[in-house]
Amino acid sequence: MALFILAVIIFIIADILIRFIIKRVQEKKAVADREKALEVSLNLDFSNEAKTLKRAEVENPKAKILCVDDEEVILDSFRKILVLDGYSVDTVETGQEA
Repeated sequence: MALFILAVIIFIIADILIRFIIKRVQEKKAVADREKALEVSLNLDFSNEAKTLKRAEVENPKAKILCVDDEEVILDSFRKILVLDGYSVDTVETGQEA
């Protein structure tokens, strides 16, 4: 009986560890995919839509966000933070382009 209880405890611990490892691997893959989307977005040209439009799209985004600011540094920061957190982001520098 003690051997059976020990086997159940080992099984439960192994199950918890496997679930934890799988979750961490999935999170790392999601971050890597978002970083890749961020790199690709910097090379795309949307000048026919808006001169300053930069688009970063991630797979299965939490939401799509449009950021407007006249300072490119702020837009780049917004884009990086939001994409790494799982959002698709469009940024433009003027309200007219939005």
